[in-house]
Amino acid sequence: MKKTFAVLALAVALLFTPAAHAAEPVAFGVIDMARVMKETDAAKAILAELEAKRKEYEGQIEKEGDSLSKLEKDIIAKKPKMSEEEFATARTDFEKKIGEAQKMVQERKVSFDKAFADAINKLRAEAAKYTAEVAKERGYAAVITQEAVVLAEPTLDVTDEVIKRLNKNVKKISIKW
Repeated sequence: MKKTFAVLALAVALLFTPAAHAAEPVAFGVIDMARVMKETDAAKAILAELEAKRKEYEGQIEKEGDSLSKLEKDIIAKKPKMSEEEFATARTDFEKKIGEAQKMVQERKVSFDKAFADAINKLRAEAAKYTAEVAKERGYAAVITQEAVVLAEPTLDVTDEVIKRLNKNVKKISIKW
């Protein structure tokens, strides 16, 4: 919302500049960042790596869940042979392991979310770099996201060119786990 307001404010300010600047037309470009973030080779590589890591994490979580389920069944099966003190100790240990498993799941989620956000931010920075190049070459004063534009001449769209340059120069964004 703030970004859209800022873009609109910039456009209005540029439209109502003093007459001294009116002799120079102001040209704007338009980019569909959603397409850039979905269609580039780097974006596809990010999603593939994230999917692989998600499956790895799911496997670890499933294995831990199976282990806890087995331990619970074992404790229940042995309960008739245990003293109340032994059962209380076993239950406390089991609850501690559940807490550790929950902590592991939360840590995996935080790690995954942070890695995703970092990778997307790196991709956005690369996209901005190539967008700036295209804007300079075409003489655009600014490039506005498609979401902020109601209507624009198709020739102002720089999306395809930015995707092309990203695909040529950025095959993969490194993800830190």
